[in-house]
Amino acid sequence: MRIFVYGSLLNDSLRYRVLDRDSKLTMITLSGFEITEHSLLPYPSIKKNKNSVVEGGWFEVSEQDLEALDRYETQLYEKHTVLLDDNKPSLVYVDKNYQINVSSAH
Repeated sequence: MRIFVYGSLLNDSLRYRVLDRDSKLTMITLSGFEITEHSLLPYPSIKKNKNSVVEGGWFEVSEQDLEALDRYETQLYEKHTVLLDDNKPSLVYVDKNYQINVSSAH
């Protein structure tokens, strides 16, 4: 399983603190979305925009990693599945208040 990140988790040292392990980040883009501000906090989220591209990265995650990421992202974000520009699926955290019309991965 893999997760796409586009904000603070692009930082290697922060990712290490959240996961308590090293993780290899592969840079990639997500077409059809744009970075926007979270609806309640000054943190990034993404929303659909067919004319935009989000630059970010993905890394492999375990169930234990997802539990740690859920704690880090809090209940204000939820996981969805998107198709990255390599045509492979990935989980991504999105503002819970945004409807992005992709598969929810609760």
